[in-house]
Amino acid sequence: TSPLRRSADTGRWLARWGWRHRVDARLCELDFGDWDGRDWADIAVTEIDAWCAEFARHAPGGGEPVAALLARCAAFIDDERAGCVVGHAGWISAALWLRDCNGALPQAATWPRAVGYGALVTFLSAADRAASASSRAGSACSIPKARPARYRPTR
Repeated sequence: TSPLRRSADTGRWLARWGWRHRVDARLCELDFGDWDGRDWADIAVTEIDAWCAEFARHAPGGGEPVAALLARCAAFIDDERAGCVVGHAGWISAALWLRDCNGALPQAATWPRAVGYGALVTFLSAADRAASASSRAGSACSIPKARPARYRPTR
């Protein structure tokens, strides 16, 4: 699971049902810096526009750029065996981007829509038979060890 509370709590709950629980910081949500916990309406439109203009490389609120989230996500997928992942909507969106976009950097308009609470989303190809789900306690997805992630950061 992500070490963030809402995911770690879900992981501990799953452990009571026999799932193996391990914390991995690569599963964290995008770091929104000063924006974290704020309503979108409370963030200056010019700041949001700056992020949207350079979506992959701009660090919203001084936090982490989407390119760094993609790199974390790709590293996790490359390193881990099949399993159930408890993470966050941004991380799941990054994994979906890696699956679908052949290593291209995303634009704000092309970024996958965040998974909703309680939604079940097909995660990898039909042949891989993996699924992603989100709940109020956290988001979960299973990742089979089918192939390495295709994203490699470019400089």
